[in-house]
Amino acid sequence: YLLAEAKVPVFGSELTIELAKLFVKGNDAVKKFNDFHVIDENTEIDFGGTVVSFFPTTYSVPESLGIVLKTSEGSIVYTGDFKFDQTASESYATDFARLAEIGRDGVLALLSDSANADSKIQVASESEVRDEITQTIADWEGRIIVAAVSSNLSRIQQIFDAADKTGRRIVLTGFDIENIVRTAIRLKKLSLANEILLIKPKDMSRVEDHELIILETGRMGEP
Repeated sequence: YLLAEAKVPVFGSELTIELAKLFVKGNDAVKKFNDFHVIDENTEIDFGGTVVSFFPTTYSVPESLGIVLKTSEGSIVYTGDFKFDQTASESYATDFARLAEIGRDGVLALLSDSANADSKIQVASESEVRDEITQTIADWEGRIIVAAVSSNLSRIQQIFDAADKTGRRIVLTGFDIENIVRTAIRLKKLSLANEILLIKPKDMSRVEDHELIILETGRMGEP
């Protein structure tokens, strides 16, 4: 949408850029665009008067990054959507030392974005969610349908792991899920314990209900 109006460079993590390329290719207005730049937490970009750097945050996508814009007036910090989870795996972990460093340097403005941040309820850690998913799947005797956001690779990885532990196969359905999962696997952002874990929808009839998980996804997890 934005690239159709403004031809500007696009910066993002390795996975973000690869997914952006997929979506661009599917849009006739911008399918020839190719001004992509991969960045990570060690990248600094000098725009002349403003230096942009990045820091790892915890989100549903691995290697998510917050942004620091260092200006002559002070630093502006944009977190992106995030949460704190001490149990997060390495590629999902927040760099608390980097956050402390940014704070010591002084922050002019913090633009913080965290879903349900105004709730006083303590959310479950991802390790707790993982264990609950695995136990629920293990306890269920029939076919299981799971709805999840197609870009929530953390949740998809948990489903993959639970399926492997419980002897089930997975069918992927829904908008974009096939491309997103295949791209993430190719970039080693998702892992499969066994290549035969995934089957195509046309092969569902060959698998018993108690051996099957349907991973139904949409833009926001709607079935």
